[in-house]
Order: sequence, then structure tokens, then C-alpha cells
Amino acid sequence: MNDVKKLRFTNSIWIKIWLIVFICLLLLIPVGQVEDLIRERHRFSDQAKNEVTDKWSRKQSTGKVVLSVPIIQTRTKVDKEGKTVSYDHHSHVHFLPEQLSISADTTSHVKKRGLYTIPLYETKLVLEGTFSNLDQRVREFKNTKVIWKNAELNLGIDEVRGLKEVVVQWDGSTLDRTIGSMASGVSISAIKSEIPETSDFKKDKSGKFHISVWMRGSEALEFLPFGVTTEVKMTSNWADPSFDGAFLPDTSAIGKSGFQSEWKVLGLNRNLPKCWVGKRGLKNLMNKSRFGVRFLMPLQTYQLNTRAVKYSFLFVALTFATMFFIEILYGLRFHPMHYTITGTGLCLFYLLLISISEHIGFALAYAGASGATILTIVLYVLGVTHAKKGAAIVLLQLSVLYGFLYVLLKQVDYALVVGSVGLWIVLAFIMYVTRHIDWFNIQLPDSGSPHLREG
Repeated sequence: MNDVKKLRFTNSIWIKIWLIVFICLLLLIPVGQVEDLIRERHRFSDQAKNEVTDKWSRKQSTGKVVLSVPIIQTRTKVDKEGKTVSYDHHSHVHFLPEQLSISADTTSHVKKRGLYTIPLYETKLVLEGTFSNLDQRVREFKNTKVIWKNAELNLGIDEVRGLKEVVVQWDGSTLDRTIGSMASGVSISAIKSEIPETSDFKKDKSGKFHISVWMRGSEALEFLPFGVTTEVKMTSNWADPSFDGAFLPDTSAIGKSGFQSEWKVLGLNRNLPKCWVGKRGLKNLMNKSRFGVRFLMPLQTYQLNTRAVKYSFLFVALTFATMFFIEILYGLRFHPMHYTITGTGLCLFYLLLISISEHIGFALAYAGASGATILTIVLYVLGVTHAKKGAAIVLLQLSVLYGFLYVLLKQVDYALVVGSVGLWIVLAFIMYVTRHIDWFNIQLPDSGSPHLREG
């Protein structure tokens, strides 16, 4: 290749563009490694959370109040000789309350485990309600004897280890309570209390219950609308609740000091039976009707870092584009190695961000990592080109880019629209700056030409 062809090849703008694109794609390798590191650190965070919640208590749900009464049903079957014989079948009939009122006063706090924070809570629950006209519900059962004197009140519990104190009352009388499985099949574990024979339940087939429960939990507190009419009132000092499930609150007030919310669910709103015989799997029906609050850490460090890395290719591409237009507009020259080193510095920003944010929080870590990256790259461009104007352009571009990214990361509901508008502004600016460039005849300056120096 003679000197003229070599010079044309070296100064070819399209060769330079393809080299820049290749370097951009090559830098996706270290970016992918940073993403793997973030996922690994996130797994460590989940492990720390599991260690704490295993000792404290996991997610809790309440409202699974069931009154179970033993029954003896006379049934018939055909024996081996073809004769019809009668036998007694022992089972239980289970009733859901007519009215169910739940009050939850929740105190939330954050537990530190090494570098990680885990949201926990303690709650005082008060469940009140009534059972009435139970004898009318069992009249349709033929050849059935109901043993009302052995009736048992059950409250299903998800995490027994989270219980701190329990008081169960029936018609004003305090009952003994034990932990066991529910005959209804609603919950694996439950608080169980036998209705005393001294109460009027045997005669009236009705009664009122009052259950006070102090318990611990984490992640979420859910409610099950087991009453024909279920009312829930909840207060908490957690300032960032996430209401989810089948029903949103009828009223809610959220402030810096916490939130208050109220729900009212009618029997028409859920598909749970009023009573049934024997064990019955209500898991699907319960999952479709449960509702409550999830205690979330708003925009956690690893979520923010993951979102930041997703914009890495855009950062590299826009910075390289800035350097490329500096070459064209000011006659400066950047070697492909200059692009590679600059891109490596941009990738290193994300490693600095994840490592520092685990210790001092995301905002300060972002300010420190972005400031260090901008300073390093600007000084590098200034040292390579000796052009203050070119370094100033890179300084402005990186400052605007990192500032915009931080605003974008802090957005939750408007992240997409803010990002889209920002990209449109960038494209419009590039179109404006390059509107007079003659792309048909453009050539990069000779590699041997001196750099533009500014006094």
C-alpha cells in the first residue's frame, strides 16, 4: 500500500466511525461483568434478608377466623355381601363469621445486617366479629348430629414464631389457647380455643369473639376477608407503603410520619363459602381475595445501580460522538486507543458506584463516582489534545449526561417519558450542530498535523 492510499485509509471518516462502533461493542464485555457483580451483591442482600427474617418472622396474613364444630353423619354403604349397612362418619362443619372487623397498629423499622438493611415490623391486631344463626346453616345437612358443646374457634397464622402475645375472648370470657392445625384445612397452623360449655353458644348458636394478637413480621401484612362483611383499619409509621392484592383501600392517607388506610369488603366481593363440611382447599379462593400492604424500601441501592448500568451503552456512545465531532469541528485527532481508555473510564464509573453506594448511600456515591469520572476524562482529553475548548465541551457533555441520569434514576412513575424526551433533545441537538457538515466530502485531518493548541 503506497503512502497516498495509506493516508486516505487512515483519514477515512467511515473507517474511524466503524472503529468507534467496534470499541463501543467491545466495552459491553466489562459492562456485562459489572451487571453480574450487581446481581451477585443483590443475592448477598437477599441472603442477609433471609437470615434476619428466619429469626424474626416472614410475611404475615390475618383474618382467617373459622368456627369448627364436630359432627357425626350417618351414612350408608354396600358391603361385600351386597347388603346396605349404616355407619357413623366423624367430621367437622366450619363456619365463617357474619361480621369481621380487623384493626392493625403497625410499627415498622429497619434492621441492619452488615451492609444490608431489611424492613421489619411489629403489629398489634384486634379481630372482632360475630357468628349468628349457625343452626339454620346446618338444617340442610341430613342424618347429621352436630356436637355444639365441642365447638372450637380458630385463627389461622402463617408464621407462629412471630407471635408475642395472644388473648382470645368469647362473649367477654377469656379462653385458653393452643397452637395446632385447623380441621378446616384453611391453614397449617392456627391459634385454637374451645368454646366453654358455660357460654350461651349451645343454646343460641351465636356469639361474639375478640382476639388480640401481638406479632412480628416482615415484607408484608395481608388480610383475608373471611367475614360476610369485613372491615379493616390499619395505621403504620412506614412512609412508603405499597397497597396490593385484590382490593385497594377505600380511604388512605400517606405522609412522612406514616400512613392510615381502611378497607371494606362485602361477601359479594369474594367467593368464599359461608360454611362447609370436612377439609376443603380454599387456597385459590383465598389468593384471589387477599389484600394488604407491602413494606418496600423505595428505590433500593441495587435497583438503582441496575437501572444505571442499563444506560451504559448510551453513555459511551454519546461521549464517543462528542469526541468524534470535536475531531471534525476543531481539527483535533483522537487515536482509537484514546477512545478505548475513555470508554474504560466510563465503565469503571459503575464499579465505583456499586462499591461506594453500599457504604454511604446511593446519592453521595453517585456524586463521588460521577465527579471522579468526569474529572479524570476531562483531564485526559485536555492532556491528549492540549485544547481547553475541547476539554470544556467534554466537561459540559458529561456533566449534563450524569445529571440527567441521576434525575432519571430517581423517577419511578415518569422514568420512561423523561428518558424519551431526553433522548429526543439529544438527537435534536446533534442534528442542529451537524447541519452544516458536508458528509460527502469530509475528511479527517492528517494524522501528522499538529493538535489545536489554545493559549
